[in-house]
Amino acid sequence: MIAQDLGQPLARALLDLHMGAGVSRPPAELIDGLPALGGSWIQRDIFVRLLIHGVAQRDRWRDAHALLAARSCPRRRDRFAAQIMSESLLGNVEKP
Repeated sequence: MIAQDLGQPLARALLDLHMGAGVSRPPAELIDGLPALGGSWIQRDIFVRLLIHGVAQRDRWRDAHALLAARSCPRRRDRFAAQIMSESLLGNVEKP
């Protein structure tokens, strides 16, 4: 159930973003169930960072900001978040 409901859509979204395609579900919805995967918050945060990076590379700043706001890690405003926010303001994201 977890694999079908969470794992497959998350993997599909990550692959689609990597290949330059869009994602069918809002990325923030994909991370709602991450605690069900188990592991530590930092392990789950890797998936969130990958999604944030993917949407930012496609100039989808609204999705990037929503994902940053939804991060459940204790250090939401870490260097990674600061870099994404800065890039969204300056538009300095390199295109693949």
